[in-house]
Amino acid sequence: MKVLNRGVPFEAEVENWQDLQGIMDTALHVARLGEPAYLFRGQANSAWSLTPSLTRAVPASFDETATREQEELATLESQSEAHQFLKMSDLPISRSDVVSWWVLMQHYKAATRLLDWTESPYVATYFAVAEHSTVPGAVWLVHVQTILEYMRQRYPEALHEQNPHETMVNRTSNDPALTFFSPLLNTDRMSAQRTHFSISPLAYCDHRDVIAPAVPANVDNIFVKIVIPVALKIEFQKRLRHINVTARTLYPGSDGLGRSITELIYLRTR
Repeated sequence: MKVLNRGVPFEAEVENWQDLQGIMDTALHVARLGEPAYLFRGQANSAWSLTPSLTRAVPASFDETATREQEELATLESQSEAHQFLKMSDLPISRSDVVSWWVLMQHYKAATRLLDWTESPYVATYFAVAEHSTVPGAVWLVHVQTILEYMRQRYPEALHEQNPHETMVNRTSNDPALTFFSPLLNTDRMSAQRTHFSISPLAYCDHRDVIAPAVPANVDNIFVKIVIPVALKIEFQKRLRHINVTARTLYPGSDGLGRSITELIYLRTR
């Protein structure tokens, strides 16, 4: 493994599957079932930062107020229209349960301030290698408790409640706080992908910038970016397929089957 940057995040590039496997085994070794020590995020382009889809959707010239206005309009649109396409039992019970609405919106590719993570390093690796075959991918690791302990001390009003993600949504401050949560009700896709989310009171932000101040100095295993070179993407995708991490398993349903068949053709011809 080649170290690229000893800053925050700590960045390294894997040179083979064994490098990646060693990192993942170390991260999983310290985890307890139901309480992951680390969360992981795979991105197909290593140049991308940790920006939620809402931040990516609005112009760079937008400030926090303008972004929140668009967020509110998008949420109201979803609440007004979703019943035409989904069963009532699939919808959040109350319009005031904004976080549950955002989780639903995220599931159907609407822009929200939520950022997806997963308990599984292999799921994250899949998302890092399955697309954008001409650029390096990346798997991000974050040690959850270290970040949360910092946030509780730095922003006690934001994280003192039993469900701090809900408290943070209702805050009007611009504190760069952040917390992690798992959805109360999982969809089949979220269960398959073992989904968690990070959320900030800021509607417009880069979660990388929010997490970085919480990382202790000279500690390189709290917030990590693992770069996967272009030359390894196909090999890693083939290895993941052998352990049943494919579009078919991560996207339950006919669309996942279709994606998986296309992936199989791609991998057989490379």
